Order: sequence, then structure tokens, then C-alpha cells
Amino acid sequence: MGKQTQMDLDMETIPTFLSGSQPPVSFLGRNGLATLFVVRLFAMIVTAETIWKDDLHDLFCNSTQVGCRQECYNEFSVLTPFIFFALQTIFVTTLLIAVSCSKNLRQYHNSGQVDSNCLSMLSRVLTEGMFLVLWHAIYPGLSRKSAFKCDRFPCEPTVVCTMLGNRQKNAFSMFMYMCSLVCILICMIEIFTLAKKRAKSITKIQV
Repeated sequence: MGKQTQMDLDMETIPTFLSGSQPPVSFLGRNGLATLFVVRLFAMIVTAETIWKDDLHDLFCNSTQVGCRQECYNEFSVLTPFIFFALQTIFVTTLLIAVSCSKNLRQYHNSGQVDSNCLSMLSRVLTEGMFLVLWHAIYPGLSRKSAFKCDRFPCEPTVVCTMLGNRQKNAFSMFMYMCSLVCILICMIEIFTLAKKRAKSITKIQV
């Protein structure tokens, strides 16, 4: 019986850490957030050596001027989507570690667990939401154009640049973007559910 209990605890450790939550957050909520984290990390690892191996090298411009392509690339992609979502993953991972350490250091009673998980979910919403807002600011159309005109120095007056494999790169970006949205949705549902539980517990105490 003791071994079975230990196995159950071990099975819960990974989704608890990867989701940044623990009961009373729902089983589906914790495992959903954990699965999304793993899927996003796997997508980054797979694409790092394929479509994102050399983003600048994939940009072709009809210019003979030295340095033109680099300048056009800087205008075209202020921040490479892969680097952007890598930073997002680092921030989310740091948040998960901080939440995990905080919960390990403190022993919460029932209402405290509800409050701590609410704060954890809210922190996740703010982190994911901040990056979505930044993504909109950098790429208002949510994706990069396959071809564009560039007139930056030292380019000629009319230079046209084309990004190879841009469809796959935009597909990656939209996938990561949608994963963030789903994470926010799950967290908001869990916050609402936890808030209802907290309200009910307060009502019982008052009665």
C-alpha cells in the first residue's frame, strides 16, 4: 500500500511542476498545462535544427551591395520568432521553478492551497499574456511576410527580399501563439473554479 502511494505521488510530481499547480487545481487543468509545456518545448527542439537553423541565410535579396541583406533582415525581423518563443519558454520555466520552490517551502492549509494556486495561475496568465502582447507589437499581422521591399542603406532604391521556408516558420509561430492562448484559457477556467471554491468555504465558515 505504501509503495502504491509513493508511485502515485511520483506520477503527480511531473505534471505538478510543469503546470505550476497542485490540487485543488483539477486533474485536467494540471495535466493540460503540463502537456502544453512539453509539446511547446518539443516543437522548439525539433525546429531548432531544421527551419530555424539559419534564418538570415534563408533571406534572399536582389541586391549586390555588401551589408544590404543584413540591414533588410533587421527591418524584416526585429526579433526572430524562434528567439522570441525561446525567451517565453525561459520566462515560463523560471516562473514554474519559483512557484514549485515556494510551495515546497511552505505548508498550506486548505484555503491557503486555493489562494496559492490562484496566484500561480494568475502569474501564468500575466506571463503568457505579456508575451502575446509583445508579439502583437512586433508582428501586428501575427506573422512575417514571405516577400517585402527594402530601401535601407546601403541597398539600392528598389530591393525585393524573399524568405525561404516562411510558410513553415509562420506555422510554427502560430502554433506557439495558439498554445499560449490555450494556456491562458485553462488558467482562467481554473482561477474561476478556485474562486468559487474559496467563496463557498468562506460562506460555510460564516454560517
